[in-house]
Amino acid sequence: MAKWGIPSAVLVQFLVLLCIMLLPLLILERKEEKLFPWSKGYATEKIEASNVRSPWVVLRDLRHGFALTSMLIFAVLGTIKTISLGVTEIISKTLYTQQLGWSFVEVSIFNGYAIFPELLGAIGGGFLADRIGGRKLMGFGMAAAALLAILFGSLPDMWGTRWFSAGYLLMAPCFWAIISVSYLSLSMRITWTRSAATIFTTFMTLSNIGHVIGNWLAGPVRETLSFQNSFHISGIFLILPILLLFMVQPKQIERARRKYQFIEHEN
Repeated sequence: MAKWGIPSAVLVQFLVLLCIMLLPLLILERKEEKLFPWSKGYATEKIEASNVRSPWVVLRDLRHGFALTSMLIFAVLGTIKTISLGVTEIISKTLYTQQLGWSFVEVSIFNGYAIFPELLGAIGGGFLADRIGGRKLMGFGMAAAALLAILFGSLPDMWGTRWFSAGYLLMAPCFWAIISVSYLSLSMRITWTRSAATIFTTFMTLSNIGHVIGNWLAGPVRETLSFQNSFHISGIFLILPILLLFMVQPKQIERARRKYQFIEHEN
């Protein structure tokens, strides 16, 4: 963007999104399927009317799903946890470019390097989620990210040290990748009823809403507080979800799932 400007950056983003959109469209699920209407092979099976569910039935299943306390708490947890990310990603860019003298190019380069620890956190998090469970891993990820933000905010004298400031940019995405993977894992585990996909989508939407709220809060937080306290607040926004996480009981949801399946089978 520094060399070619915002229009070029937007164009590149558009092309990348176009490639992502075309990827699933150009990949066949089955070898003999048609890629285009004029291609050889057979067409994908049509959706039968019996498979299309009434919106009222979906809403009923959503009401059943979120009637459990654990589901409601997890929905609130998912919203709050990303507020911290939304706050720090805005404040950190302002801090690095306006206070520490980093250029936008330098910040972008280190954000690019952060892909490697982020990838490590995502892959390692997925492996560990299967071994120790998504809830424990999510608690660890949020605790680590909270401590990192609070520690960084508590050592402003070290911000001018290159390795310290760069270390924060590299480590934070790793912990957030762990949080994201474990959140996805736990979301899939606790979604239930026949409208599980809609419930899962609701969790993802609430998480994104929390991110937007964090971005919006970054301005008022920075105007009211110092950079140090802004990072402290960001860490606190991650401590509360940890406390809520202990109130999410997968066993309660599993019991409700079995009861629901029994009633659906009887009907």
